[in-house]
Amino acid sequence: MTKKYLRLILLLLLLILISYAFSQHMNASLDGDMADAILPSQWFQKVLEDPFGLSVLFKNEVYAAPNRFFAHWTYSNYFKIIPGLLQNFVSPVDSIYLASAIAKTAIQVFLILLLAGYISGKKNIFATEFLLAAVLVAPFFISYEYYRFAIIYDSITVTFFYPLPVSFLTLFLLPFFKKLFYGTEISANIFYRIFLIVLGMIICLSGPTIPGIILVVCPVVLLKLGHDHFSEASSLPFVRRLLFSFKKIPKEILFYFMFVIVLSLYSLYIGRNNIENNTVQTSLADRYALLPGGFIKLFFQMPLVLILIIMVTVNALLIRKYFNAIDGFGRKILNFLKWTVVCSVIYILLLPLGGYRIYRPDILSFDIILPVTLSLILIFGLSSYFLIFNLSGKFKIIFSIVIILYL
Repeated sequence: MTKKYLRLILLLLLLILISYAFSQHMNASLDGDMADAILPSQWFQKVLEDPFGLSVLFKNEVYAAPNRFFAHWTYSNYFKIIPGLLQNFVSPVDSIYLASAIAKTAIQVFLILLLAGYISGKKNIFATEFLLAAVLVAPFFISYEYYRFAIIYDSITVTFFYPLPVSFLTLFLLPFFKKLFYGTEISANIFYRIFLIVLGMIICLSGPTIPGIILVVCPVVLLKLGHDHFSEASSLPFVRRLLFSFKKIPKEILFYFMFVIVLSLYSLYIGRNNIENNTVQTSLADRYALLPGGFIKLFFQMPLVLILIIMVTVNALLIRKYFNAIDGFGRKILNFLKWTVVCSVIYILLLPLGGYRIYRPDILSFDIILPVTLSLILIFGLSSYFLIFNLSGKFKIIFSIVIILYL
């Protein structure tokens, strides 16, 4: 009975947070890039005519956003269809605002549910464990003000071009995370496997950010898995140890990761012919010189991120002290934290290679740093969830009160 009431309380909290976020999104202004991307203007016409950037590959053509077809297609078609349907109930002007709010809220809920799936390992969204995981991460989404956490943006255009593709990437990586973290097998259903292949194509051609993340995360995961198995075969000659470690990597992970790695390389290759690359020329040295200042400015604009880092650190220290068994989940969380930090540092250090943009004068910005922000939130949720279920006595009560107050 207690569990039933807890489930209802958690569900109610989640609905309140989502409803509050929807009211915020309804009152957000519309941005000046909408007409340009939705109609689209002549500037973005080419990318919608050439989904896979073949004119870049075979004709070396230069135009806007050659590796962003799916982001442009989704954005354009959503606003060509949904406001028209909503005009059966509201005025034409209101339909644009309402469509924007619905899209932002849907992306927000999608990300919350995905993170809850990572944290709890559950599929049933009404399970108490799943709802608890969702409530642990939902408060980070309630505001798009830049001084808090910039996840769902004031600009609907930016929301479609950054949080939405990142959410699709999060969905793509979920089965591989669950296999490595929880031991859950990846479905062998042929339709599911086709879905993963199609999803891999979509995320790799939704802008340069996703390929950049893939080219950091996937090789690191493969190298880590290979290294673990390489250590197991210490008695074999070097070449045979390499072959042994390569063969031991789960075939599904190896196939899908290599697939998206190749697609990401292709995406970045055709992305070189983005006409925006030629608007402002700034040397690589100057771009790296901007990075520290951009990092500091971002912290001042998002001060609550520092508190999040402190919370994650405290959780990690508690897990290290009390739950650091070699074969336990505590050790898995600590390893996940370590490799997330490694991937985040590599990702940030590679950002200047992507060129300079006038709308991103400090290289780092809220949209480009979104994968790191979400990773921090995931680790906070994962570690807090673990400690809530594994601490006992007064420590559990004190920890739960601290988490509630923080949220």
